[in-house]
Amino acid sequence: MSINVHLTPANDPVNTDGCTDNDGDGVKDDDDSCPNTPAGTQVNASGCTDTDGDGIGDSSDSCPNTPQGEQVNASGCTDTDGDGVEDGADQCPSTPAGDPVNNAGCTDTDGDGIADGADNCPLIANSDQANADGDSVGDVCDDDDDDDGVADVTINVPTPL
Repeated sequence: MSINVHLTPANDPVNTDGCTDNDGDGVKDDDDSCPNTPAGTQVNASGCTDTDGDGIGDSSDSCPNTPQGEQVNASGCTDTDGDGVEDGADQCPSTPAGDPVNNAGCTDTDGDGIADGADNCPLIANSDQANADGDSVGDVCDDDDDDDGVADVTINVPTPL
């Protein structure tokens, strides 16, 4: 059995876990992405200045005044339903957690950019929404996309020599 021990050199500043923290921000030097943050500055888990306390460093924070405690997206903007789309741009503000969404924050199961409710084939990607016969089913999902009453199939017929 081996035990790994990290020894902090004498007189080096340490954080509450006893690890070296030269800038005194509470984040050990090995994990500190911003190693020269002035002492007393509010920082995120990476040791970078985070004035509004949302977990997104100020240099990456598109919404630097988000009230502390609000759920935010990767840009630091309020995202109440957690789908990654800022509330101000979210056209579907109650998307269930974990649902794949399009840029408007609406469920988009097949990832083609068309919200499921408006998608003529919500389980197979078809961003062009092609629909040759004009029914409610997109060509990629339509077994009879020419609407002739006969299922579309490819028949391999040998070519005469």
